[in-house]
Amino acid sequence: MQTCTCVYLHGFLSSQNSLKAQWFKETLPSLMRSELGRVNCQVLTPDYPMSKPHESVDYLEHFLKQAGLLGFEADSNWFLAGSSMGGFYAQYLAHAHNKPYIMINPALDPMSLFEEYEGVHINQHTHEEITVDAQYREDLKEYYQHPSQTLASLLLLDKGDEVIAYDLAERLYSVKTIMHKTLTFEGGDHAFQHLDASKEMIKQFVSEAVLQGT
Repeated sequence: MQTCTCVYLHGFLSSQNSLKAQWFKETLPSLMRSELGRVNCQVLTPDYPMSKPHESVDYLEHFLKQAGLLGFEADSNWFLAGSSMGGFYAQYLAHAHNKPYIMINPALDPMSLFEEYEGVHINQHTHEEITVDAQYREDLKEYYQHPSQTLASLLLLDKGDEVIAYDLAERLYSVKTIMHKTLTFEGGDHAFQHLDASKEMIKQFVSEAVLQGT
């Protein structure tokens, strides 16, 4: 039986208990078990600190190591998924470790986005205090990433996203390569209302990009 691991990263002021994180935990294993030959797929949903971008990335790098996903004996069949800021970090980590990734309404230009959200924020789920200021936005610059021509990705967008203009990500990923696939839905919102409608595309992506390595 083949195995795979999905590491899902939640967005800003969210947690591992978000609806999308729970959807992946509940849906992806059964979705992949229906594949010919059966696939045992686990989903990890780390709660990671967001008070400083460097701390976010350091924590996630350590999490990947502790989960046995990095190193010579690690299982190679794993990928990243993330929504909003989780999509931003998933993109960075995927490029750092040469892994496929799924992004849902991602914040691919958070330096500009956070200009509207300067100040102190409390994550009601984790009780973490996060101060967004000029330094916070500057620190994000290190983790910007251009789409690779050889790294597989799946981009899921709602045109009705009221927080992030969907066309930024759509434009960045309109590169002429079969490695990048985009599914854009009419309506919806930043929370993304089309996960169920994306199931077959997600299943195909995992089968081809993760399990077959194409």
